[in-house]
Amino acid sequence: MRDGEGKIFCIGLPRTGTSSFRVTCALLGLKVAGDPLGADLLKSLAETGKIPEDRYDAADVFADVGISTWWLELSRSYPRARFVLTTRRPFDWAESMNAVFGSKSLRIPGRKTNRAAGQVAY
Repeated sequence: MRDGEGKIFCIGLPRTGTSSFRVTCALLGLKVAGDPLGADLLKSLAETGKIPEDRYDAADVFADVGISTWWLELSRSYPRARFVLTTRRPFDWAESMNAVFGSKSLRIPGRKTNRAAGQVAY
């Protein structure tokens, strides 16, 4: 029975430091999976409701696409794995996501910004 000992799942949302987490783990000598594994996880769980076990034997650290969505299922399948939650201030996260997607679809109520002056008020 696989128990996940030695596996690390970063369950933070995109733009919360997950890439920095992956780089740090790689510098520490851990084998880090790329985003396609996360995408495969999401697809497999959506289609079959099962975790593609063989794909998770290939690395020690997993982050980004699909991982944060399925943390509960992963914790059941890998009870001895470690789960790391990366976070970011909500206002900063929304601005970062808007910058990436080129829109202002994530609005933060009560926030006033004067970008020209580099000032932000909460």
